[in-house]
Amino acid sequence: MTPTQDDTALIAGTVTKGTFQIVERLASSELSVVYLGSHATNGNLLIIKEFYPKALALRDTDGRTVVCRKPSNIGRFSELMEAFAREADLLRQLSHEHIVDYIDHFEENGTRYLVTGFCPGVTLDCYIREGRPASLSGLLKNTLLPLVDTLGYIHSKGMLHRDCKPSNIIIAEDGKPKLLDFGSAVGCGELNEHPIFTTKGFSPLELYSEKSRQGKVSDLFSVSAVIYFCLTGTIPVDVSQRLFKDSLPEVRAVNKEIGFVLSHMIKWGLAVQRQKRCPSLWLLKAALYLEYVRSKRKETQKNPTPL
Repeated sequence: MTPTQDDTALIAGTVTKGTFQIVERLASSELSVVYLGSHATNGNLLIIKEFYPKALALRDTDGRTVVCRKPSNIGRFSELMEAFAREADLLRQLSHEHIVDYIDHFEENGTRYLVTGFCPGVTLDCYIREGRPASLSGLLKNTLLPLVDTLGYIHSKGMLHRDCKPSNIIIAEDGKPKLLDFGSAVGCGELNEHPIFTTKGFSPLELYSEKSRQGKVSDLFSVSAVIYFCLTGTIPVDVSQRLFKDSLPEVRAVNKEIGFVLSHMIKWGLAVQRQKRCPSLWLLKAALYLEYVRSKRKETQKNPTPL
């Protein structure tokens, strides 16, 4: 991520909790500011995420404290801050090589902070658009299969991620993924208690309504959309444009390298209606693995090992 300047952000050198020092601002969203930080004692790099809903918040004159703009917005401000705190509560329950490491979370300066491990690399959208994958087989084995496994792990912990998309995934030099943002994640029994944020092309229809039934197939839709993007270089047509006529082309119509099985499986995973969607990450994983074997064989035949 490229650092940017913003006068609402904490300045470089600011220390939070007496331990975590701001190095530079990396990015911001509607709800938070993300900083590159370092540990004040050992100097290790880390990521500091600060709750800062820019439509509702202001930085006070001390340059640190976050305050709500209007008394009428305090209820909404508090609701969103509690959702931010739940991200930390969920993340610290997870320990997986392809999930960002939880370090700490705390309240200070009238707001909340989440501290996680620093993940060197580039976001998946940049990785694909810059043509970084060395081969199709490498992309399938090193990036996509581990990503599906990671969602399976999250589901095994009784959680849904609800925001799997390329900008939330960091790819290391070896092609391995790290899933970063758990701001929309929830426990499976808490689906109707937390705000939902959607992303065109990657969010299933049921996430556009808090009353719709959500489940593991909601994450399956999103990861299918990520795979579609990785194999075609294009974002899938948003569900809002597919309600009356599904104009989403199959992967194979865009990328002839991909076999029929995986192409059909991805389209099944991207079904608009959840009842018609592929019901299992295992089936998607099996299709990815078959495609990996197929592509590896083709690459070997094209470039045989010299005797």
